[in-house]
Amino acid sequence: MKFLTVRLSILLLTGAFAAAFLFPPAAAAADPAAGSVSQTFLDLIKAGGIIGLAIFLLSLWGGAEAIRLFVLLRRERVIPSDLIEEARQASAAGAFHSIPDLCRRRPSFLASVLLSGLRNAAEGWAETEKGLEEGLEAETARLYRKTDFLALVGSIAPMLGLLGTVLGMLRAFGELAVSEGLGRFANLAQGIYLALVTTVDGLFAAIPALALCAFFNHRIAELVSDSAETLESLSRPLKEYLLRRSSAGSNAEPPRPPELPRVRARKTEN
Repeated sequence: MKFLTVRLSILLLTGAFAAAFLFPPAAAAADPAAGSVSQTFLDLIKAGGIIGLAIFLLSLWGGAEAIRLFVLLRRERVIPSDLIEEARQASAAGAFHSIPDLCRRRPSFLASVLLSGLRNAAEGWAETEKGLEEGLEAETARLYRKTDFLALVGSIAPMLGLLGTVLGMLRAFGELAVSEGLGRFANLAQGIYLALVTTVDGLFAAIPALALCAFFNHRIAELVSDSAETLESLSRPLKEYLLRRSSAGSNAEPPRPPELPRVRARKTEN
């Protein structure tokens, strides 16, 4: 998946720059000769300087992560239907020992949780249920951690934009302090514009990242809920078997201690 992320980042980067050169939509920069605002998307990136470029690359990485999550969080990948069917058939037939092999052949969220519970099956249903709950909790946390980078982009991008704006404002007012005549106000306006570009860049990167993070978190919650229902259905035959075995073991009569051989007392001679 790391190679997939790198390749997606390269493709997105190439596509963005190709779109900037081939499709230059009017965006925002002062053209004194024409008296209008006309800059391409690439010009906006250049206007943001190093911070604007960092935000742009961060947004590309976030886009690549979003595509990766779309692939990873497919229902068939998290809750494979073939694994459910084969595990259900094995449970119905009482072949519980074959379920771990099925899970190892089809690694997934559901398979990992099933393996966590079946490791403790020999100790009874209470330990098996505890293992299933712990496995479900651990695998759910692992899924939620996959959205951390999108949340990071949503948090860092506006801060980088604000940093660029503050630095740009400092530079603009510094130039205003040393300039003279009417040109000082034009320089101030241009400096403020360039400073605000990074804020816009940061918001453009953060808003989609936060929206996608919320979408994927909701998607994970749905998949985990469906997985819990599936686990309850699959583990019901095992639960009945383990409880029946435990009940039979507790009701069985304890073995009697072996009878000691009787020793005849010797008669004492008078």
